[in-house]
Amino acid sequence: MEIARQHETTMINELSGAECTRVLGVGPAHELGPLFCYIQAGGEWYRFFIHHGILFWVTTEPDPEDDLAEGEEYADILKDANVNKSLIESVEMDDGCLTITLATGRCLKFREVSERGGMSVT
Repeated sequence: MEIARQHETTMINELSGAECTRVLGVGPAHELGPLFCYIQAGGEWYRFFIHHGILFWVTTEPDPEDDLAEGEEYADILKDANVNKSLIESVEMDDGCLTITLATGRCLKFREVSERGGMSVT
C-alpha cells in the first residue's frame, strides 16, 4: 500500500491493524540515534524521518548500498527495545513526536534531535 506524508500533525490510519515486523534505524552510530528509519508493516516497507518538526514518510524498501556507509549496519530498533513483532494500533505524529502504538501496549516514540541531525527513540 502506497503511503506518503509530509506533515507536522498526522495519523497514518492505513497501518492500524497491520503487523509490524521490523523497525530499522540508519545512522552514524547506534548511540547517537538514527538519522532515518524503515518500518515493515503489513508486508510493506516505509521510510520515515522528522525534520524541523515535520514527519516525512514514504513507501520504499531499505537499500543498503545507498543507506549505509562502509562498516555500518542497520540498527534493529524492535530488538533493542525488547519488542517482538506486533500489530499496530496507531501511528501518530503530533508536537514533533512520532508515536507508534503497538497492540502489546508498548509505544515507540521518535523525536528529532536537531543538534545532532537525528532522532531519539524511546
